[in-house]
Amino acid sequence: MPLLEVSNLTKYYGANLILEQISFQIDPGTKTGLIGPNGCGKTTLLNIIEGREDYDSGRITFQTGLQLGYLTQEPQFSEGLTVEGEMLAVFADLRALADQISAIEHAMGDLSPGAANADHDQLSALMDKYSNLRERFERQGGYEYRPRIRSVLNGLGLPKDFWDRQTSSLSGGEKTRLSLARLLLSEPDLLLLDEPTNYLDIQAVEWLEHFMKDYRGAVLAVSHDRYFLDRIAQGILEMEDHHITSYAGNYSSYLLQRQQLIQSWEKAYSLQQKEISRQEKMIRESRETEKAKKEAASRQKRLDLVQRLEKPPGEQDGIRLKFGAAHRSGKRVLEVENLTKAFDSRQILKTISFALHAGDKIALLGPNGSGKTTLLRILMGDLVADDGRVRWGHAVTTGYYSQEQPDLNLSGTPFEEILNTRGFDNLAARNHLALFQFKGDDVFKRVEDLSGGERRRLALAKLVLDKANFLILDEPTNHLDLRSIEALENALTAYEGTLLFVSHDRYFVNKVAQRLLLLSPEGHITPFEGKYEDYQNWLAEQKEALAAAKKEAPVSSASQSQQKLRQLRRPKKVSQRTLEALASVEAEIASLEERRTEIAELLCTPEVYQDYLESQKLTDEDQEAVARLQQLYDQWSELTTEVEASNVSQSARNVSKSPDLDRQ
Repeated sequence: MPLLEVSNLTKYYGANLILEQISFQIDPGTKTGLIGPNGCGKTTLLNIIEGREDYDSGRITFQTGLQLGYLTQEPQFSEGLTVEGEMLAVFADLRALADQISAIEHAMGDLSPGAANADHDQLSALMDKYSNLRERFERQGGYEYRPRIRSVLNGLGLPKDFWDRQTSSLSGGEKTRLSLARLLLSEPDLLLLDEPTNYLDIQAVEWLEHFMKDYRGAVLAVSHDRYFLDRIAQGILEMEDHHITSYAGNYSSYLLQRQQLIQSWEKAYSLQQKEISRQEKMIRESRETEKAKKEAASRQKRLDLVQRLEKPPGEQDGIRLKFGAAHRSGKRVLEVENLTKAFDSRQILKTISFALHAGDKIALLGPNGSGKTTLLRILMGDLVADDGRVRWGHAVTTGYYSQEQPDLNLSGTPFEEILNTRGFDNLAARNHLALFQFKGDDVFKRVEDLSGGERRRLALAKLVLDKANFLILDEPTNHLDLRSIEALENALTAYEGTLLFVSHDRYFVNKVAQRLLLLSPEGHITPFEGKYEDYQNWLAEQKEALAAAKKEAPVSSASQSQQKLRQLRRPKKVSQRTLEALASVEAEIASLEERRTEIAELLCTPEVYQDYLESQKLTDEDQEAVARLQQLYDQWSELTTEVEASNVSQSARNVSKSPDLDRQ
């Protein structure tokens, strides 16, 4: 039986049709992606399923006892709780059970044999209850819930220094991550997720993907993250023109099926149009006889009864983007030398240096809070660096796309924004806005009333008019639907200027960026020559090599090294100097082997193996340790040989001095 079944669901907002006769089902344990243009009704559908909104007709059926969890874009938290307190509240029943167990332990102590008020029968009853509660506590995960809390919070980018903070002090993105963490820990039968990868960095998204693969419940997720949909989705629901279409498989499978569907649709539409044209021509050319008139009328009736196919969607349905530069820049576009920036006592950027040349297309990647936006703002002059230098090349003109769009006038309209930007006449302004899906009365909406996606499209519409030869973009895909993202990808790929951008959309990064700048949490920057896919392959090779190294590690582990070293039975009469030298060598060997084990473990953690600079640093240290160990083992061999020789000599002396048993 399905967890959820939606049948012929219809929804209006006033006179505006949103959903028309849509039907689908969600089965236990399945992961389904929900996609479609902004404003098509995806969030509305989730709200209806969760019970936050009514619908006009149709039916929604839930499996009996279904537990539903919903991640909204506006999370709410209990008043006065810390981050850790909010997570612990998920396990209130387990914590109450732990309190019962603790109370029984104290009671049993008071009734134990030898106590003044010992009562055997009462103690026996308490012990039975205690045993049952302990078994129940263990069965329900009582010993694992705190490690689970730590794992989920760390995975979603909320490390330990967040846990004592009040939830009210968190930023919007941090609240979204906390809400997602709370939801994942509650383990509902069906998760409804509205853009779960928003406000997650790449590392956190990859953690979420792994979590979703192992999650036993079902998931219905609205997302524009194509890698995410490829890796977790077993089915895709596409919303378009008030209807919904179901596809089996992940996002890549959906693309192939949709292409085949549209090709069949186009063929059927073309054939029908040809037949309609042929019939209409025959009707027009019918002779003016009574018989011909009757045949024409009959033919027209049959034609009127034909169910006309809708025109298939085409490329013109998305936004149309083209970036151009008014003039070329010099060969060297930008030089950053030893740039440093701190906020209060926290160092964000540490003496970073890099250079960009004309035509470069570079993605700046790093965890949330590592300073990516800070760096872009310094380049644009919105922030001042503490130290270092930024040097611009000849004839460089910049176009900046920020996450906040501060240059938009909230009290104005899209129409006014474009008129004021380029000095267009009314018709030219409307035509330009139409390229970005602002049509009809939409051009006269107040900017403050626009959705996040609409503001993004308006900012792009203005950016195109800058004709800059160097574009700096901060999370340009946020709040854009898939078609708009694809249009942006194509435009930036064709762009002949220089590009530096921040994005957590891995598909977008891989398609647009030619190379990467990797910003670590410690504030260091490392260039990577190659596309994002090349970087992922490099990481996979690193993990594979480290896994192989870990398999070999036990052979040279600290404990086994110590065991080998102790196999030698030292004689009593060896020079003190030799013994001290041997002990020193053994201690250094043990220390280095222990450090190699630590390095192997560190290199297998995402924080390190995704940090190219730190990974290389630890790898170099490990290689130095291997070289030093070889020297130490040579010394150890020489010293043990000396000890063994001394042992043989001592044994010979002992034999010569032993009593003659025959004489006794």
